[in-house]
Amino acid sequence: MSEIDTEIAKPVGKIVRPIPDLDQEWIPPEPAKESQDLCKLLNDIAEALRSYIVFPSDSSYVAVALWTTATHVSHTMTVAPYLMVTSPRPSCGKSRLLEVLEFLARDAQRSGNMSLAVLFRSIEERDPTLLIDEFDNLDLSTRSEMIGLLNMGHRRGEKVMRAEASGRAFILNEYKVFGLKAIASIAKNYPPALESRCIDITMDRKLSHEVIRKFRIKTAQKELKPIYARLLRWASDNASELFHGYLAIERGDMPEELSDRECDLWEGLYDIAEMAGSNWLDLARVASLELKHQAINDEDDSGLQLLGDLRDIFAKYGEQLWSQDIEKHLNENEARTWSGLNRGDGINPQNIGKLLRPFKIGSTQIKIAGINRMGYTLKDCNGAFTRYLSSVGPTSPTSISFDDRDKDIPF
Repeated sequence: MSEIDTEIAKPVGKIVRPIPDLDQEWIPPEPAKESQDLCKLLNDIAEALRSYIVFPSDSSYVAVALWTTATHVSHTMTVAPYLMVTSPRPSCGKSRLLEVLEFLARDAQRSGNMSLAVLFRSIEERDPTLLIDEFDNLDLSTRSEMIGLLNMGHRRGEKVMRAEASGRAFILNEYKVFGLKAIASIAKNYPPALESRCIDITMDRKLSHEVIRKFRIKTAQKELKPIYARLLRWASDNASELFHGYLAIERGDMPEELSDRECDLWEGLYDIAEMAGSNWLDLARVASLELKHQAINDEDDSGLQLLGDLRDIFAKYGEQLWSQDIEKHLNENEARTWSGLNRGDGINPQNIGKLLRPFKIGSTQIKIAGINRMGYTLKDCNGAFTRYLSSVGPTSPTSISFDDRDKDIPF
């Protein structure tokens, strides 16, 4: 303790404890002394999340509570499910969720400004639970390497090769990158391979009637530390049984609607739910299906919304338009959320193309005023308009068939 701290801590009339160093990294507690009831532990984790976070459905609380517990027994798992935490706009609680997880997930580590070289070594040596915030803000080079790390870190035994300088030469090093990870970003701007490794957690801005507690680090540490200690004790007592005795896929607990990859993601969480007893296995089943369908519905709704808006744009501005003009008109539509995509830069031609692709609509060369540029024609879109939109003419914001509230648009 420094001289200043010692001076401050001197007793004045009575004995006082030294003031702790507030810059000191949070030190996880020792495991709880008592054996833990997993059902009660999961309930308490879900309630702790509910006090600081607003999710759009109970299934998200279930999934995150099970995932948090899984981080403490990740050494028993062969597949590491990732949490993909997204929202259509900033200030929806993504970073707050990672802050809460920092005090609950085993050996949590925020990636922050850590270089990739340090990050690879940290995962190899410490095996942390990695929390990656503002994934969409990474520069292209870092983002590409991070995606490689995440794609390989999903399954135990996979390694990443890196060429690293050693004096004047380069040597190849292998790094183990397996482990549970949570990734937060604006919109789902992920490659399909990475999306398939993630459980989708969509967040919205809370409404005025949705009341949560203020997050204060010192208070949160004090309240969440006992839960962390209980997780440590439960993991110590039950990891071996979990590894040897629970195989959800072999028991046939996984719903048929889940794909093989989705079963891989949820198997470990189902096993934890099975150990918890009560209705947690039923909750896990409901959560896995609801979150899967929510992700599908978000994408379907986004495509249909774009299709309807595109029909309106053709009706107003002409039968053939360049992509850049369609982009401009979409981002100017204040009744939609297109302008909030890509961290406020708005929807772009790549996003438009991706959302229209399922409707078999593609861009083509269009000549306007003697200038050729990529764009879309009403003729090429009419088939999709007829098949998928109502026939009542241009779609105003009040006549569209799905909810106009801010939605998570997957790009």
